Amino acid sequence: MKVLKRLRDILLALVVLGIVALGVYFGFNHFYPETVQQKTHQVTKKKQPAKKSQINLVALGDSLTQGVGDQNKAGGYVGMIKHSLVDKDQVQVKTANYGVAGDTSTQIDHRLQSQAAIQTSLKKADVIVMTVGGNDLMGVVKKDMLDTNEKDIQVAQKSYTAHLTTLLGHVRQYNAKAPIFLYSIYNPFYVYFPKMTKMQDAVVSWNTTSQQVLQQSQPSHFVNICNLMSKSSVLTKQAKDSSGGSSSSNSSSSDKKNPLISTEDNFHPNVTGYRKMTQKLYTSMQQNQKEWLEK
Repeated sequence: MKVLKRLRDILLALVVLGIVALGVYFGFNHFYPETVQQKTHQVTKKKQPAKKSQINLVALGDSLTQGVGDQNKAGGYVGMIKHSLVDKDQVQVKTANYGVAGDTSTQIDHRLQSQAAIQTSLKKADVIVMTVGGNDLMGVVKKDMLDTNEKDIQVAQKSYTAHLTTLLGHVRQYNAKAPIFLYSIYNPFYVYFPKMTKMQDAVVSWNTTSQQVLQQSQPSHFVNICNLMSKSSVLTKQAKDSSGGSSSSNSSSSDKKNPLISTEDNFHPNVTGYRKMTQKLYTSMQQNQKEWLEK
């Protein structure tokens, strides 16, 4: 009986303490609500990482970085990604565009090593975006007149692996922390020569190599636009057919045009193509925001 009475007394004491504690809390909250709210706000605020008010984005590469094919002459994806970040992320963006049409991986690397302006920009970069590899592959394709020779491709790909490794290594010498976003290459001839499977296989293999080399330069992200830019019109037509649109065994002239490729050279992206490329880049950047936006 004594034990039960003791337990009852303990439980009663705990209940009384609980009631008192609640009374103190609600009473304090009633008379000093602003203080409670301020403390809650402070705790919440601490959980949110501080963000930079301005970032430096450096773009290095070939004609796709230069913006060839952009009818608006606004710098292709470089100008577009700046507007996207300013409008959507409320961050000021300073860009430096070092894209030169026709450059191979070795030529891009030569410019990097010989031009102080590129080196200085890289040191200050919060984000590095690159396009490279297309001209390396096209050098072999043009040599074989589009009839890609598997042996030539393998030899060229081995050289490209070494060149890209060297290029990325030099980039990292000037900036070891900024994330690198590397675009894939694409097959501009796919729509016109869909049965040229060797060419498509070469592009896919080239991209696999780029992605593998890129993994050695963390933080880094591969922005794959191969299917988007190569097969855009084909995928669009398939989507229309699957949704009940009419299809014909005889392809119309419009079916043989890629809506994302410039009609001036049937090779580079047009404004719409660059917008699609920018959307891919923006998505990847948002998924890895803490690498470039957080202080």
